[in-house]
Amino acid sequence: MNPRLKGYCLGITAAATYGMNPLFALPLYSAGMTADSVLFFRYAMAIPLLACMTAIRGRSFRVTRRQTLTLAALGLLMALSSLSLFLSYNYMDAGIASTILFVYPVMVAVIMAAFYRERLSPVMIASITLALGGIGLLYRTGDGQSLSLAGTALALASALTYAIYIVAVNKSSAHSRRHTAASGRPLVAVGLPRVSGGVSDRIVVCVHHRRDPLHRLDSDGHTGRPRAGDSGGDRSERFR
Repeated sequence: MNPRLKGYCLGITAAATYGMNPLFALPLYSAGMTADSVLFFRYAMAIPLLACMTAIRGRSFRVTRRQTLTLAALGLLMALSSLSLFLSYNYMDAGIASTILFVYPVMVAVIMAAFYRERLSPVMIASITLALGGIGLLYRTGDGQSLSLAGTALALASALTYAIYIVAVNKSSAHSRRHTAASGRPLVAVGLPRVSGGVSDRIVVCVHHRRDPLHRLDSDGHTGRPRAGDSGGDRSERFR
């Protein structure tokens, strides 16, 4: 399959499946579980699966000391993003909260333009405007009530920390070597803080156009800017 087409398919699949979070979280809330406990057990089950995928693909688990610190910071960002989103479900409709979360590409574009001098094309500006306009239409719920301020703040905090995570991975050394450090490793890198705090991490697949260096997904599922000499099927990692 063409790497670009594969990237779009994986991105669509990731967005669709991640949007199903409330389908499983809300019944667990009704059963008495809290947001942090749901996240902890969710990713405790994900770690073995990621380890198996890493081993099957022949990827290395080795990281440098610098990468370990970077991955710990990335894991903390993702833990905060996950926890903020799942807490927001307690204050507003889960569908609206999840929709607000997906404002994070706008935040990423703004961060990259403001701090890294990346040019915003007319198409990107138009997309940002449409995205913000669509989210603005959600200011009232279906029964005419205004959105919860606390829920909205938590959902936006989740989007912001996730956007910072994407930029941090893109700019850090976590993806400088060809292994899965920047995908599955943050789950382990912040394992101790998450066991004590009961929060966890998640993996995100982001897709961008070939000419946009921000989020790129290669044929192996890695994302990031290509380095000099990299070919289309051999792009090293990133975040997202």
